[in-house]
Amino acid sequence: MSPHIIGITGGIASGKSFVASVFEKAGIEVISADKVYHDLILPNNKLWKLLKDEWGNDILDSDGKIDSKTMSNIVFFDDKALKRLNSITHPVISETLRNMFLSSKSEFLILEAPLLIESGYKDLVDEIWVVDIPEQLQIDRLKKRNGMEETKAKKIINKQLTREERISFADKIIDNSKSKEKTENYLKQLIKNLKHRSVNK
Repeated sequence: MSPHIIGITGGIASGKSFVASVFEKAGIEVISADKVYHDLILPNNKLWKLLKDEWGNDILDSDGKIDSKTMSNIVFFDDKALKRLNSITHPVISETLRNMFLSSKSEFLILEAPLLIESGYKDLVDEIWVVDIPEQLQIDRLKKRNGMEETKAKKIINKQLTREERISFADKIIDNSKSKEKTENYLKQLIKNLKHRSVNK
C-alpha cells in the first residue's frame, strides 16, 4: 500500500527544513525535493545532461558540476529562462518523486518542497501543510541568514506565491513565527495525531 503523503511547503526562510527535521527525528520518512534536484544535477545524471544541453558549458564550474550561482543569476533576471528551467526540471523531479513514493514502505511520508504548489508537485500529495510566517519576518531572516540586502530579499519574495495564495491551498497551517520550541511542541502534537490516526485505521 502506498504511503499517505503530506507535502510541506512555505515561502523562503519560513523554516520548512526545521519543520521537516522534527518529523524526521520522530521517525517519519522525509523526502526533500531540493535534495532530489541536487542529486539529479550531479555530473552525467539526467538533469545535468538536460541543463547542459540547454545552456551549454557556461553553467558548469571547473569540476564539471552545475554552478548553482550561475544558474540562479540566469533565471533571476529572466522570466523566460526561469519558465524554461522549470519546464525542464519539474517533470523529471516529479517522475523521480513518484518512483520514490512507490518504493517507500512507510505509512506516512513527508515531502518537503519549496515549490510544491507552483511546480505541480501538489498533485503528488494527499495533504498540503503550509509553514507560515509574516513577510517582514521572512525579510529579517533572509538579511540575517544570507547577509542579503532588503531590496533583494523583497524581490525574491515577490517572485514567489503571496502568503495568501499559499495559505489558500493549505489543509493545515504551521505558524513558525514564534520560538522554535513553540513550533516543535505544536509539531509533536501533530505527529502524535498522525500516529493515533494510524492506530485507529
